[in-house]
Amino acid sequence: MTQYKAFKVKDVFSSPEILNSDVYQISLEVFNAVSHGVGFVLSVLATCFLFMKGVKSQSLMSIVAYLIFALSMCLMYFNSMMYHAMSRTILRPIFKFFDHTAIYLLIAGSYTPFALLLVGGWLGLVLVIVEWGVALIGIMGKAVGNEWIIKHSTLLYLLMGWMAIFAIRSILTKLPLPGIMWLFAGGLAYSLGTIFYKFDEKYAYFHVFWHFFVMLGSACLFVTVYCYV
Repeated sequence: MTQYKAFKVKDVFSSPEILNSDVYQISLEVFNAVSHGVGFVLSVLATCFLFMKGVKSQSLMSIVAYLIFALSMCLMYFNSMMYHAMSRTILRPIFKFFDHTAIYLLIAGSYTPFALLLVGGWLGLVLVIVEWGVALIGIMGKAVGNEWIIKHSTLLYLLMGWMAIFAIRSILTKLPLPGIMWLFAGGLAYSLGTIFYKFDEKYAYFHVFWHFFVMLGSACLFVTVYCYV
C-alpha cells in the first residue's frame, strides 16, 4: 500500500531544494532590496518631518537629536538595500559589513532623542553614552572579526533595544499613554523580528519578514518621537 507523507507548511519553508535554488535566492534578494528600498525612501521623508519639528522647537539639541535618529534610519535602510541589491557582486562583503553594523547605529540613534530630550539629566546622558558605547564595541568587533560579537550580535541588539528598562520610571512619567503604547509596539516589533532574523537561513523568506518587522518598529518609533518627544 502506498504511503503518503503528511503535508506540512514547515517542510516547504525549510526545503533544501527551495533554499538552495537560484530562483529562490534571486527572488529573496529582490524582496529584501525592494522592501528596505521603500524603507529608505520613507526614512528620507521622516528626516524632513523631524528636521522641521526640530526647527520649530528652536532648540539646537532637539534638532541634533532628531537628525541623529532620522539619519540612523536612512543609513541603515540604505545599506541594507545596497547589500541585498549587490549580493551577487564583488561589493557584497563591503555592504554586508555596512548593513550589519548599521543596525547598531539604528538602535543607538533611536535612543538618542529619548535619552536627551525625554529622560534628560544625568540618567539620559548615561543612557546615550552607554548605547553609543555598545554600538561602537559592536561595530569594532565586526570590523576585527571578533567571533563572540559576530556570533552574539542578535543578543547585543536585544540588550541595546531593551536598555530603556533602566529609565522606565522617567519614561512612564514623561511620556503620555499613547506615546508609551507606540514605544512599546516599536520595541515589540523589533524583538519579534529578531526571531525571523535568527532563523532566516533555515526557513524561506524569513529575512523578508525580518525586514518588515524592522520597518514596523521604525514606523512606531517615528510616531513616538514626532508626536510625543
